[in-house]
Parts: sequence; structure tokens; C-alpha cells
Amino acid sequence: MFVGTIEASDWTRWPALVVERFRPSIWRPTGMVMSTAPTSGCGRRRTSGVGGFALVDCDEDVDLVARLRLAGTAMHWSAQAPVSTSIRRRGRATGGFADYLGALESAEEAS
Repeated sequence: MFVGTIEASDWTRWPALVVERFRPSIWRPTGMVMSTAPTSGCGRRRTSGVGGFALVDCDEDVDLVARLRLAGTAMHWSAQAPVSTSIRRRGRATGGFADYLGALESAEEAS
């Protein structure tokens, strides 16, 4: 399976420390931002073999990658095909990317 990353270009709404914490997290195999559905590539048979995309409110791509890894699927990680995403402060899905960035900001405030 090919797994890419996400990229955001306009960080003006977020403190610099959030950006610093976000960038290294894209390569953590358990991090939320390790993959996005538009940059993941895997055959239908293999995807179906682990149950396909789960019916969840968010992180369905991360869930699918985790189940494929557990099933022994070879993973090929790359930053060569990122998908650009908005980095709004108020997200559309609870637990989504905006909440993830908010948690990075909260961690900054706590330190």
C-alpha cells in the first residue's frame, strides 16, 4: 500500500509551536496525520479483505491503514504526493484535523 501525507500551507491562524509539533508527526506510524484517503493507494481486494473503510465520523483512512498493517500489508510511505488541506481552527467533524491541531495547541499552553 502506498501512503502519502497531508500538507498545509497557510499556518497564519496557528502559533509557531503548533507548526513545529505538526511537521514531525506526519511520519509517526500511529499519528493521525500519517495518511489521508486521497493519498492512499491499495487494491480493492486487499482493502475489502480487512473490511474496507469503516463507517466512522473521522479518521477512516487512518483506521484502514492500521487494519491493513495488522493484516501484514507492505506499506510504502512517501511525502512525494501530499494532499493540500485547509487548517481551519473550527473543524467540521469532531475529532478531525482541526481538533488534532487544537490538541497540539493545548499541549503548547500546558507546557
